[in-house]
Amino acid sequence: MKTFVIGDIHGRCAQLQSLLDMLPREATDTLVFLGDLIDRGPDVPGCVEHVIELCRRDPKNVICLRGNHEQMLIDFINYENSLWLESVTGGGQTFAQYTGTPLRVETGSDLVSARNLLIEKFPTKQIEFFKALPLYYEDDHALYVHAGLEDGKHPRDSSTKRAALDSGSGFLSELSRQAVRVWSHADSVLAAARATRSSWNLPVPQCDWDRHRLQPALASDVSVAAGLHALPGVRRR
Repeated sequence: MKTFVIGDIHGRCAQLQSLLDMLPREATDTLVFLGDLIDRGPDVPGCVEHVIELCRRDPKNVICLRGNHEQMLIDFINYENSLWLESVTGGGQTFAQYTGTPLRVETGSDLVSARNLLIEKFPTKQIEFFKALPLYYEDDHALYVHAGLEDGKHPRDSSTKRAALDSGSGFLSELSRQAVRVWSHADSVLAAARATRSSWNLPVPQCDWDRHRLQPALASDVSVAAGLHALPGVRRR
């Protein structure tokens, strides 16, 4: 049995479907989504529905984790903060796709109206799906999180969920990879980037290779499906 790990999709439903078509996945293989299904891309609703359906059809072998973008959306809807509205987050694309209205927030009244409209238009089923997503998944081979670990702790022992969600909490300098294999969204993107080399126009100066992190500007432009066929052992079916 094999395990396939897919990092940040960010609303690119067509690329996700192409990627899944490329994977030589059998019925008993595990598929792990590391979160960040939403924001930035052109078809967030399609991405979310597709992953929900995959999880529904095969809950044992398809696992989806919560990413920081799902958490920011939840926090916004729950009146906890408005980080999701920052332009670098890409929440404006998600807002427009679900509400049919451009996101414009210039006053406190605009903020209240935007939140109320989003709550009205965003399917309850999808919000509940996000809230139920786990922060990590573990099997006999690896520990899977969206971003990092708190001081090298196992996620179940962490005092905060933020370490698993925010890339600022890096695990490479805090936990020996010989002790346990940890896989996060940055690993999945960079593994593909390294394997495909020049098949992508990756601005290498924006990459912090030692920390296995991608800057947001680069991460938002990377197309995982574009070069996956060049990864060892992966061929189109």
